[in-house]
Amino acid sequence: MEKVEPKEEVTKGAWEGVKGKVKQALGSAIGSEKLIDAGELQQAQAEAHKQAATRQEDADRLRDQARARFAAQEEAIVDERARTAAEEARRLAQVEQERRLQERAVDEDAQARLRATRLRAEENRRQIELQEQRAAQEREEAGRTAAEQRNAAVEARAAAADLDAIIEESDDGSSKM
Repeated sequence: MEKVEPKEEVTKGAWEGVKGKVKQALGSAIGSEKLIDAGELQQAQAEAHKQAATRQEDADRLRDQARARFAAQEEAIVDERARTAAEEARRLAQVEQERRLQERAVDEDAQARLRATRLRAEENRRQIELQEQRAAQEREEAGRTAAEQRNAAVEARAAAADLDAIIEESDDGSSKM
């Protein structure tokens, strides 16, 4: 179907209408039914051209409105896609931030536990050193005590030997008497 330009149709219709009126008037003036019918037919054709132009204008307007609605819908779809993409990006960023925070909390907890373990280990090491020092002091004291006891035993044996010698001398002197 060929596209009809509304302005051309209106012009053509107006011209055809004028020609039809002229034919009809001429046919009435000379009494020719054929010319009157031709004038009426031409006026009907002129009216058809005007209606075609009106319909074409309506169709063009409806097409333009449909295109505008389509463009608006496409724009709305693009906006919705952009909004959805932005929302998804925001959600992913939030998930990533939460993951990092949890990871940081786990790391901090692990560091705190490690520090606590190191402190306990250091305290245990100090306690062991103190116990070792006390044990060394006790060994040293026991060694001194043992040496003193050995010296006392040696002195006691020497004193006993001296006493035995005195008693023996005294027994020898009393027997000589």
